[in-house]
Amino acid sequence: MNNYDLKCYEKTYKDPKYWDRVELSSQGDRQKVWADCRGLTDSFYNELIARGYLLPFSKT
Repeated sequence: MNNYDLKCYEKTYKDPKYWDRVELSSQGDRQKVWADCRGLTDSFYNELIARGYLLPFSKT
């Protein structure tokens, strides 16, 4: 994870309602933030799997 990712997680961890106060002006902005958030979550999940803290989810 890079420094930006860690700062985003720190903000969210310290204040779970942080993102509730973020006002976005357009649908495009909302989609970009959502995509960034999803990418950040996916990379964090992948990092936890790589370090052995989580097992990969299998659809069986």
